[in-house]
Amino acid sequence: MSLAFWCLFAGGLLPVAIVFIAKADPDLDVHNPRDVHLTQTGLRKRAYGAHLNGLEAFPLFAAAVITATLRGVPQTWLDIAACIWLVVRVLYTAAYLADLAPIRPVLWALSVLVSATIFLLPD
Repeated sequence: MSLAFWCLFAGGLLPVAIVFIAKADPDLDVHNPRDVHLTQTGLRKRAYGAHLNGLEAFPLFAAAVITATLRGVPQTWLDIAACIWLVVRVLYTAAYLADLAPIRPVLWALSVLVSATIFLLPD
């Protein structure tokens, strides 16, 4: 499996891993597990926000990697771009968790730009 596909796999799991921070709440009601997020604060609330943002960012990246693969984009360039996207998303998630709000928009925009770039990589 290519490095880009491993990045795809890791990028899909990142939001799932982060939500565990939000779900590790003693007030979690397993009958209504989403209700707890309405009252959370601090790290748990930020973890849930990072989780949601990760779910929003992933489809564009996944479509870009799959499309580039089908188009026959040189694997080296695709692997590099996919690794950059994953590093940026990990940094974005870390910034979200650490409450570094001023740098989050830059990292978010960079991850969108990298996904778009993957679509535009030459065959």
